[in-house]
Amino acid sequence: MSRTACPILCLSISLILCQNVYPESTFTNGPLHAEVELKVNEQGPKTVPQRGTDLEIADNQSRVIQKGKGKTKEFSYLNFNFAHQPKAKKIKGVIGEKSDHWNFIDYGQTSIGKVLLADGTATDIVVKVSENDGEWGIAEQSGIFHGYIYHNCQCVDLSLILDYLPAGIYEIYVFAHGDAPDQNAAIEIESDGVTLFGKRTLNDGTWKFRSENFEEGNQYVRYVVDVAEGSPVKITSKRDGSNYSMFNAIQMKRIDTEKHGR
Repeated sequence: MSRTACPILCLSISLILCQNVYPESTFTNGPLHAEVELKVNEQGPKTVPQRGTDLEIADNQSRVIQKGKGKTKEFSYLNFNFAHQPKAKKIKGVIGEKSDHWNFIDYGQTSIGKVLLADGTATDIVVKVSENDGEWGIAEQSGIFHGYIYHNCQCVDLSLILDYLPAGIYEIYVFAHGDAPDQNAAIEIESDGVTLFGKRTLNDGTWKFRSENFEEGNQYVRYVVDVAEGSPVKITSKRDGSNYSMFNAIQMKRIDTEKHGR
């Protein structure tokens, strides 16, 4: 055996050992829905943690670099509400404060010209909404769950796409329920080639969804999503108990500035 053969042989053995010791794994142990699954693109398997609040970090560590402006600002929250402006002057979702800014999206609207963070900071985030032509209200509600958009053809699933989000890990809260017990939605979120699905709002034959106390799995669902630099995030409200797909509100919070490797 020559003197150069040993290093090559050793390197090959090391690579084989590394592949066996560190196989890829997938964590999907969501807090309320153990059935959360992954659909992956053809580029290979992906790893997405769904561990709940153990990923949360202090708010002062969440920062956003505004595209093309060379500035680093604190990333507070990002809020959207649909269809009807809330009756209450100060409103609150499941995160944030009553004084926070909400970006309003009316029925028939398919984009937002200027997206603001919860603290009023301007961003370069671009939001597009799929075609919609209807709006309705939720009885006994006056805040962000007060109204929702939908499509009258009852044949499409609504979607919202966000471009130019800073890379990192986000908690995304999606409120999606019509004003009838069976008008719930199954929510999917796609980012960087991975689609998270399996969570849906309440459909148990009761009117519990009208409660002013927001609960996960009732009026909204929550996902933890990895966002890669330059990768859009697509949120889809899929028809579930009825022929209606809808959006009431969406909230987003970046809980880590580094995305997980996949």
